[in-house]
Amino acid sequence: MQAGSVSDTLKIDRKPMQARSRATLERILSVVDEAVATGEAETISIQEIAKRAKCSTGAFYGRFDGKLAAYAALLERDRESLSEAMASATAEAMRARDVRRWIERLIHLSLDQAITRQSLLRVLDDSGDAIAHRDALVEVTADMLARLGAARQIHAARRADFLLTMISGLCRDAVLSGQIGDEEEAINIFKAELERAAVWYLAAG
Repeated sequence: MQAGSVSDTLKIDRKPMQARSRATLERILSVVDEAVATGEAETISIQEIAKRAKCSTGAFYGRFDGKLAAYAALLERDRESLSEAMASATAEAMRARDVRRWIERLIHLSLDQAITRQSLLRVLDDSGDAIAHRDALVEVTADMLARLGAARQIHAARRADFLLTMISGLCRDAVLSGQIGDEEEAINIFKAELERAAVWYLAAG
């Protein structure tokens, strides 16, 4: 099943602003979230989504073109949450002056999201950027790397962008490819190997 980008599928210009409309949107997203979690994503109808969300099908179509658009909106929300958590981890690493802690935290956040949301990623056949607001996140990460001496200022942005891409991308790929399942030992081995690779990359220059 193919899906366009989030910006293509989600009707941004229709985003409801009033409290009642926002509540309806939240109910719709809650229903599609549950449908993904229970394996109903491909079979549930828009009529059933509207019924469970206690709204009309017109209310659904007033916000989304179809099911994939609703799933894409859910994924975009997850990506925004991940970016916020990554930014928080970057600020924490700056205060602690500990780049390794930052790497560990980013791996944990990225892997947790990929494992939790693998059904949603499969439904959308998604290959887009795992991180929302990338430019802003790269900027604060580059500043942290430069200030802590983990990268020279001239290379900091490039190294920050590569690390964010490597960590988030490899975590998602490892989950979707079946490289790691839900076994704790396999997950811990993967985390350790990825952390080693990230530390080596920074130490290399």
